Amino acid sequence: MDLSFLNVLLPMLFQGLKVTLYIAVVGILLGFLLGAVTGFVLQTNCRILKAIAGVYIWIIRATPLIVQALYVYYVVPKLIGVDLSSNTAGIIVITVNSGAFIAEIVRGALEGIDPGQREAGLSLGLTPTQTMFHIIIPPAFRSMLPALFNQFIISVKDTALLSVIVVNEITKQIQNYAAMELLRKVGLENKASAMPAMLSGGQQQRVAIARALAMEPQALLFDEPTSALDPELVGEVLNVMKDLAKEGMTMVVVTHEMAFARDVSDKVIFMDDGYVVEEGTPQEVLENPKEERTKAFLSRFLNS
Repeated sequence: MDLSFLNVLLPMLFQGLKVTLYIAVVGILLGFLLGAVTGFVLQTNCRILKAIAGVYIWIIRATPLIVQALYVYYVVPKLIGVDLSSNTAGIIVITVNSGAFIAEIVRGALEGIDPGQREAGLSLGLTPTQTMFHIIIPPAFRSMLPALFNQFIISVKDTALLSVIVVNEITKQIQNYAAMELLRKVGLENKASAMPAMLSGGQQQRVAIARALAMEPQALLFDEPTSALDPELVGEVLNVMKDLAKEGMTMVVVTHEMAFARDVSDKVIFMDDGYVVEEGTPQEVLENPKEERTKAFLSRFLNS
């Protein structure tokens, strides 16, 4: 059994695992901070802050994670005019989503502490802040650890749903790679960022060939591909076409470049006034023509 595919697959799997853990860990840490603040806000007496925290939790818990991911990656950047990478968007989504659930965990843990603990701290002369940090938070944190661990596991699983925002970036990377490969094939990889006006005629023709190849055609049609080029630039285009011929690309070429036709073509058709005068191999038509019209054309062309 051939296992050579593992040389490609395993690095991709490890890279995916690394990205998954990175997004989950960073997202859950930031989510804990957001959730802790929101959970404490729910315990305050400020109605405005409690209302804002309540609306935030309700919206996040009422919408699917995949919807949140689509909004963060596609909608929000358009509204604020910034670009977000898929990793950054993923961290934001996990942070905001887990923060809402952690806020409920924090609220429940704080409410689970016996009110007498607070009264005991105050009776000992501790300030409300000291009472919260030294008496209320330690047991509350211990009680919420299982729920926090469970939330981390959920966040790791939720990263699978973030594939909806990664697909677009992966697609772009694949398209860029494919485009660079095509430009490399026509010898223009160093012109990837050049504007059309910055290219010579021969370079523009080669870009046109690369653009046609991007559609993965079964055959390419050329109508006098070198007719508008300076003599010095003709070779650039013809060399690319020769390379395509060597790779097995089927090409139908209308041309007056007899040397090119002789070297590259499998079959030559000589036409006059829309009619086929003669056809055959390059040796038959170009070197040993049978028809007088073909002989006259080749004589005039070779003597010009």
